[in-house]
Amino acid sequence: MIVLDPSLYRRMAWKNGGGATTEIAIDPPEAKVSGGRFNWRISIADVTADGPFSLFPGYERRIMLLQGQGMVLDIEGQKPIELLRPFVPRGFSGDSKVNGKLSAGAVRDFNLITDHQTCRARLVSLFLDGRHRLKAPDGMLMGYVASGEVSSGGRTVGPGHTIRLDAEELDITGEGAVLAVASLRKI
Repeated sequence: MIVLDPSLYRRMAWKNGGGATTEIAIDPPEAKVSGGRFNWRISIADVTADGPFSLFPGYERRIMLLQGQGMVLDIEGQKPIELLRPFVPRGFSGDSKVNGKLSAGAVRDFNLITDHQTCRARLVSLFLDGRHRLKAPDGMLMGYVASGEVSSGGRTVGPGHTIRLDAEELDITGEGAVLAVASLRKI
């Protein structure tokens, strides 16, 4: 298990300049969202006003609300996506024009963006109330601790930290902890 400390995350402007995001990790590590291709990226966005999302042609996007009263995503050519309850993952194409409308004030959301030609991914929420086994299936698993604390092997990490598993299993313990878990596999 590798623990990513929040002090290592990179704070940056959105690709379209309309807001700010905190990049937790990107593959390859030297990749930049604004130029060139990347396999996957995990980040947290602070959305403080209604407005357009950045376009990511050729990518799949997964998103879940972490904090706030929610927002509705108006997506070109499909039904709107409601992000009204925390930790419920949703997805849409990075090719689509998307406009976010806040329900009642700023929100914070968790984002997973993957290149659909190089990577397959899944985003789920894990609510811990005791012991749980995490396994990275044929790839990597990233677990962002959204609330509470998670312990394994004598090490405890709290909110804002991310644990990374590379093709390994891990027994973790947490009471009232919530993890946003991204399972990533290169193809």
